[in-house]
Amino acid sequence: MAALVALGLAAGGTLRADWTEQVTLSGDTRVRFQRTDEDGQEERDRIRFQARVGLAGKVNDTLAVGLRFSSGEEDDPISDNQTMGDASDKKSFSIIRAYLDWTPVDGLHLIAGKMAQPWIAVNDLVFAGGLNPEGVAATYTRTFDGFDLMANASYMVVEENKEDDEVTLSHGQVAAKLRPDLPITLLAGASLYAWENTDLWLEDATEYRTVEGFVELARTTGFPVTVHAQVAVNTEADTDDTGYLVGVKLGRARAPGSFEVGYQYRRLEKYCTVEPFAENSDTGDGTDVAAHIPYIRYVISKNFDLKAQVALVERGLDDGHDLNTYKLDFSAKF
Repeated sequence: MAALVALGLAAGGTLRADWTEQVTLSGDTRVRFQRTDEDGQEERDRIRFQARVGLAGKVNDTLAVGLRFSSGEEDDPISDNQTMGDASDKKSFSIIRAYLDWTPVDGLHLIAGKMAQPWIAVNDLVFAGGLNPEGVAATYTRTFDGFDLMANASYMVVEENKEDDEVTLSHGQVAAKLRPDLPITLLAGASLYAWENTDLWLEDATEYRTVEGFVELARTTGFPVTVHAQVAVNTEADTDDTGYLVGVKLGRARAPGSFEVGYQYRRLEKYCTVEPFAENSDTGDGTDVAAHIPYIRYVISKNFDLKAQVALVERGLDDGHDLNTYKLDFSAKF
């Protein structure tokens, strides 16, 4: 009996060791102090938090699975923020990712489920960074001497209808990242986002077929500097069809005591991209906006940083009003 118990404990220890080697736990928590000052409205002060935790598991040499949970309102697909208040009631915690990732050959990933965005984005002009789309995707990277070539495609189910057509998004993208024998890298690419049946989902009948071009130039040695730009045009819209974003980042906030400062200008005409999925935590609306957004981030200690940001927004490009948003974020991750 003693021998059997010893054997069981040894086997259990082996299983536990194998489990911890195959599964990775990660997460982050952010507390935000936010003030919103909008023409015609009272100033609004809020304390908000974001909490996320994820598991990534390796099933075998070619298959991985992922799960991720987050705070935030269940009916908000692009934000994990939760506002404090309402008599200290319980806050919701939802599934934001659940996917399979199969790598049948080197460089090729076939992904199915609710996933991180499978397209390359130098910033969030077309889609808010918090969006986790649902469907199937393929990503491929091929490394050559001096550059990487990348191609991505996906088919996403946005709105499933029992008695009508589904609202869907199909995307295709090609990009290249140059790695010359210089202290810089250059990333450039183009994307197509083709929507079907958005009139069953949105109030307006505008169709969306958004073509995007993007570029990012980064200095990788010495004092880091990154500049990037995006342009998006909805080829199905007759008017108000264009959006663009330009930005710069100086420094890199990674090690304790390091910092970075950044700035972006964004302008999104009303029909350049689908409004419910466009970033709005800074602008109050996803499209028909223009904004100057500077920020500074400082690393207080390992995996703990502070970020201060201002967004000076014009809501309504033809006849709009001003909206200023001020944010102070304390973020920790593991």
